[in-house]
Amino acid sequence: MTRQTDRIAALVTRVLTETRWPSVIVDVLALLAMAIFWNAPWAMTAAAIVIVAATLAALVWEDPPYWTGRFLTSHLILLAAAVAMFTDGWSVVGIVGVVLVGGAVATEGALVRSMPSLDMTPSANILPVAVPRPLAGPSRFFHILLSIATVVAVASAAFDLVWLAVVVAAIVLVVDGGYIASLVRRSMQRDASGKRARAKVRELGPVFYVHWDAPAEGHYQVTMWVPYLERLGVPFVIIVRSRKQLDALASRVAAPVLLCVTAEEIERSILPSVRAVLFVNTALRNAHYLRFNELRAIQLNHGDSDKPASASRQFRAYDRNLVAGQAAVDRFAHYGVEMPRELVRIVGRPQVEEVERPTQPRTGAPTVLYAPTWAGFFTDSNLSSLPSGVAMVEDLLERGCTIVFRPHAFTSRNADLQAQADRIRALLADDARRTGRAHLFGAVAESEMTVVDCFNASDAMVADVSSIVSDYLYSEKPFAMASAGMPRTEFTAAYPVSQAAYVVDPDRSSFHAAFDAMLGDDPLRAERVRLRRHYLGDFPAEGYSEVFVQALREELAAETTR
Repeated sequence: MTRQTDRIAALVTRVLTETRWPSVIVDVLALLAMAIFWNAPWAMTAAAIVIVAATLAALVWEDPPYWTGRFLTSHLILLAAAVAMFTDGWSVVGIVGVVLVGGAVATEGALVRSMPSLDMTPSANILPVAVPRPLAGPSRFFHILLSIATVVAVASAAFDLVWLAVVVAAIVLVVDGGYIASLVRRSMQRDASGKRARAKVRELGPVFYVHWDAPAEGHYQVTMWVPYLERLGVPFVIIVRSRKQLDALASRVAAPVLLCVTAEEIERSILPSVRAVLFVNTALRNAHYLRFNELRAIQLNHGDSDKPASASRQFRAYDRNLVAGQAAVDRFAHYGVEMPRELVRIVGRPQVEEVERPTQPRTGAPTVLYAPTWAGFFTDSNLSSLPSGVAMVEDLLERGCTIVFRPHAFTSRNADLQAQADRIRALLADDARRTGRAHLFGAVAESEMTVVDCFNASDAMVADVSSIVSDYLYSEKPFAMASAGMPRTEFTAAYPVSQAAYVVDPDRSSFHAAFDAMLGDDPLRAERVRLRRHYLGDFPAEGYSEVFVQALREELAAETTR
């Protein structure tokens, strides 16, 4: 029952977050209710209460700055339609009703389009002074009063108290008119702040941009690269496409961040000083910069894994793809993608430079990192072991292991996987209370510690097909991989990095032999050393990350080939 409830909640949340249908449905229901119940006063009043409750629930449930405009719009349409429906011809009351309908329509355009864009600052870490505070929407108390006023107006009109309905509706419209005036004022402030930010960017003279468009919780895609980009010693700016992305990066990087929501704003960002644009994923809106032939397009990506997404045809759109090792080059052919060799350059994976290799044999009970991936956007990337995660963790606990649990940042986007992750956290909390073992999980392992910290805190790892496996190779420590239900021979052929892994199947009986080998004699050590060079480049540990920095410096100096 709980799982079904989680699924329903996830579906409702997704609809509310990613579509405009709730607002449209509420507006249509408001007008439809007027048409159906126009001479049934009690039914009309009940319909108004239901509609108002639905919009109020949507406002409380979701992001208030976004939903305030839609909430007010639905109320005004309901008010205006009520007054107009219950007036006679072109009497004074009728004219007022028509004016209110027109006012509601005009207000809809102002509120629905303005609220999402106005409640965002245009930049971060750029202006020397703070930009105007984000627009604060009406309080919940305001919405409750508006809800009461809406029901009163509809009930009054339904019971032929037309003048009361008109008065209440007119008062509400005046109040909202004042709110619209504040929106206009905030719009002017934001425009001025945006102009100052763009002027400051021009003054900085950035040599390149980093374009990022992804769910805000994926901020690691950018932050993992910033320390190495800063070593170049040239100014650069990070371009983001939404307020949530800006908020996610503002406190995590010191680099300038500029918000460009539309393609038009992207166009305005093109400056004479900018030579290249760097990308950290293959988001569709990367095309907004790829269209500028004079800018060199360099793809860094945010991870190196054997997933199909790491060998997409999309990578051919870039002038250069900086990859970790020969495995990334071979992967294109593995997935049947014809990739010209001149578009790919092997530079290592600088993020692993702080990954430690053991200098002496382990003593005592082992610490095992469990780092499952998420479901992915597509079926071929749904490789998460979390459905079997509880059983694997229980097996490791029975061996006396200490667990570091770090699920993928996007795990919460799938209700089933999130539920499994919560079960593992509860399991570890209970075991820690009973045994005193210092398991690392929750905010400690997922936020406070970096992924490299988790690597260094572990003696071995259990993971899925993901870039975390390639990175862990640098440590040369043993690891196991979940086969996602595939036969082992097919799994090894499909994902070559698993040649150095102890493969486990979803069946619990397979865990024992794999974990015995991983935590015991470790017969795959030599194979891991070989694949480390293949996946992460055959570069010396001393100055490993400088290979990437120097390569990027040369790429920025090169002429675009498109």
